[in-house]
Amino acid sequence: MSIRLPKQFAELQPFAATWALATEYERAAQRRRSQPHDLQAFYAAAIKKLPAILKRVDKYPLGKIEGVDVHLFRLALSLAEIAHTSSSTALIRGSPLPSARSVCSVFMLACPTRGSAPPRAR
Repeated sequence: MSIRLPKQFAELQPFAATWALATEYERAAQRRRSQPHDLQAFYAAAIKKLPAILKRVDKYPLGKIEGVDVHLFRLALSLAEIAHTSSSTALIRGSPLPSARSVCSVFMLACPTRGSAPPRAR
């Protein structure tokens, strides 16, 4: 199946078939199969677009993302999972990837309502 991304995300198109995977299991398997330079290339391209991706998918209710936006969301999931795995297990040997904390910070800045604490009951 061919995955087409919106024009404003054209620089991520070369990564779509590899990283816009539907399940955590598929994304984990792809991470394990990938060479460090492939992970670094995807990370470098995707981190620049993460705020725009999150802004776009934030218009949907949780669990209801549809159309081409589902592929963008899956790319964001792959990015977060690569950052988390890389920082905690040194998957990328010698490659300076930002930590999972920095990726999570971008998630929080792009979607402040999703990251805020629920109001306290009085």
